Parts: sequence; C-alpha cells; structure tokens
Amino acid sequence: AFSLWDDIDVHMMWLDSCYPEDKPCSDPGVHRGMCPGGEESAPQNVRRKHTFGHVIFANAAVGEIGTTQSVYPGSPVTSPPSTTATMPTETTTTTELTATMPTETSTTTQLTTTGTSTGAWEPVDGGEGRACRGASRSDNKPQYYKLVRGIASLEDCQMHCAATAGCRGVEFSRQRCEVWLRAEGIEATIALPGFTCMRYDGPVVTTTTPMVGTWSPVDGGDGRACRGASSSDNSADYYTVVPGLVNLDACKARCQITDGCQGVEFKIGRCEIWTRPGGIQASIPLTG
Repeated sequence: AFSLWDDIDVHMMWLDSCYPEDKPCSDPGVHRGMCPGGEESAPQNVRRKHTFGHVIFANAAVGEIGTTQSVYPGSPVTSPPSTTATMPTETTTTTELTATMPTETSTTTQLTTTGTSTGAWEPVDGGEGRACRGASRSDNKPQYYKLVRGIASLEDCQMHCAATAGCRGVEFSRQRCEVWLRAEGIEATIALPGFTCMRYDGPVVTTTTPMVGTWSPVDGGDGRACRGASSSDNSADYYTVVPGLVNLDACKARCQITDGCQGVEFKIGRCEIWTRPGGIQASIPLTG
C-alpha cells in the first residue's frame, strides 16, 4: 500500500523522533529517528509552507526475487535480468514531433538513426552501487558525458543512450542520467550507493540526419488534454501511456524514439505518447 499523510496528534514523532515523549530517549525503543519534533514538525506548519507539495509513486514492480530490477549484486555480469536491449539490423526510424507544451513553439531536431548490428547492455563492475569513470577511478571529466535530468528509471536512461549519437553507456541515479560519450567508453568505476553504471555494447549511432520539426502547443498547450478528431474522441488506441516521467522534456524525449509518435500529453508522473495517424486535432480543458 502507498500512502501520503500527516499526524495532527503527535506530529509523526512515533516514526522519526523520541516517542513516547514522557520517556527518556535512551530507553530501548524510544529513539526512533533524528527528527527533533517541535513546531517545525507540526502538520499545520508543513501544510502552510508546502501548500503544493506532492508525491509520485512510480516504477513499482511485482515479481519473483531477482526479476524486477536491472542489476543485482552477485549476478552474472554477462546476463543480468532485464538489462539486455536488442536493436534490429539495418533499421531506420523516423519520428515526427508535434506535441503539447506550455511554452512558445520551438524548433527541435528529428533524428534518423541507423543501427548496424545486435547489441546489449552490460553492468560495469557489477553495475549497481557503482558510478562510471573513464580511464581510471579518478577520471571523471564532464566532457565525457551528457547530463539528462528528470529521467524516472534506468530503462529510460538507456533509451536516451540508444538514441544518442556516440553513446557508450550510462550512469543513473535518482532521476539523473549521464549519457557517456567518451570514445574509449567506460573503463573504470567507483563504489557509490544509489548509482548504477552500465556499458552499452550495441551499435554506436554515428549518423544523425537532422530534419525540421516543431513542438506546437495544441490550443495553448498548458491546461489542455489531447484528443483525436474531436473533443470527445479519446480512444485508448491512439496513445501509449508511459508512467513515472517527471517532466515534459522526458516525455518528449520518449516520443522522439517512438516510431510513429505524433505528439504527447503530459501530467507529472504520466506521459501519453500519441501515435494516431491523423495526429492530435482537438483538446479539452483539464487542469494539470
């Protein structure tokens, strides 16, 4: 069960402070966390200071142990669960970009990329709990990678890599994705909790054909939900839902690497990638 709530009675002190309050913190079971309590912890104060606070529960998984994450400590380096990505031989993908966005229309780039062989993802030094480095543990020049923020999962980070010219691997941690472009690849790592380092052993994209495309807000974009031929036309066949994306740029990036994408509808934690052949022709007002 997922929940988000506060505690008027005892300010959550039972969870992360010394509780019960009439007992010394040194007594067994009383010291439950480092929160000092007091006025700062009062729900009334929190609600006043963080009126628009929110939470996203994303990428929840249910399955047998060892099947729901990309890399597990001690797993074979050559075949970690759920990390192998295959690109088809001599496949060319072209994506048109027309999407809702809450800003002025801006010109962007459409990429036509050609893969030439089968490839896979490989954890570097075990992958999980490792941060990527260049030739040695101390070699971490910023020009080695392109930083992409707002990426909700390792899989999305890997997809960014596969669509980026010259990508040799990724480092992922908490919505932060480093797309590594160093010509020699990732040759070393350091131990760092919460990070994952993966080497891309697939075809290196070297040809990118720029094509003119624009992101156009539909009926103003902001505060609008996409529809098909009319305001009542919202067939589930028109789009694919990608959960867990935390910003519009991440949603658009997913569109760019989706065959046939015509646009996106985005709300925090939910991205609709529209592939309706006729595109997005209408919208309805919908806050958020």
